[in-house]
Amino acid sequence: MELHLSAPLRRLGSTLEWDGLLAAGDLGSCEVYPQKVQHNSNGRYDVTYAVVCGDCECITYTAQQLRNMAFGAALDFCWSSTGTGDYVVHESISKLTLFRNFKEVKSEKPRVLSAEGLFGGTGAIGVKGNDSIAMFAWEELRLIRKIDVVVKNVFWFEKGSHVVLAYESSFLVLRYNMELAAQTFGAGTNSPEEGVDGAFDLLHEISDKVGTGKWVGDCFLYANAGGTQLLRGR
Repeated sequence: MELHLSAPLRRLGSTLEWDGLLAAGDLGSCEVYPQKVQHNSNGRYDVTYAVVCGDCECITYTAQQLRNMAFGAALDFCWSSTGTGDYVVHESISKLTLFRNFKEVKSEKPRVLSAEGLFGGTGAIGVKGNDSIAMFAWEELRLIRKIDVVVKNVFWFEKGSHVVLAYESSFLVLRYNMELAAQTFGAGTNSPEEGVDGAFDLLHEISDKVGTGKWVGDCFLYANAGGTQLLRGR
């Protein structure tokens, strides 16, 4: 995969005159056939990173210079929404690995399902199984709760208190009880097989398909074949 970077427009004056095409500089090439490219979401362009997954491997680059930051085996990958170099990789159906600042801190076997994919988010890490999704805490990869839904996509509210689980032709809106989960983990009363009882409350089940979606304030905005829809409130 060849990557290119155009000349930065901010260096040009405020009065523009046509004088031909800007030159593009080659950043280089990727060592794997990319199946997924994902930027971290810390909002600072000067420290933005991009990960490329493919051929059962993932490579993390700096987004501007395409400098290699990390490399390893991975079937899937998701960024943390807080730490600059914090992420989780799904190495096999029985292994998840948590990284902080690009350094491995913990590996965990998801006991309640065989991992098939990952969904990142503010509140938790979503690990997709064949017929369910398991939510794991970003801190220590501890199970929060398994939810028996065949999930297609996951959309977290930016504060982590609510989440939309989209499946084939419907979606669920859940409330995540973060304080309860934190108290349970702190007291050590969580179950490795069951997680935290009461961690999620079902608020709505909507019989409508979600193609793409995004939380905008307290509203969930989503699009499908019928157009753009808006779910108000939480």
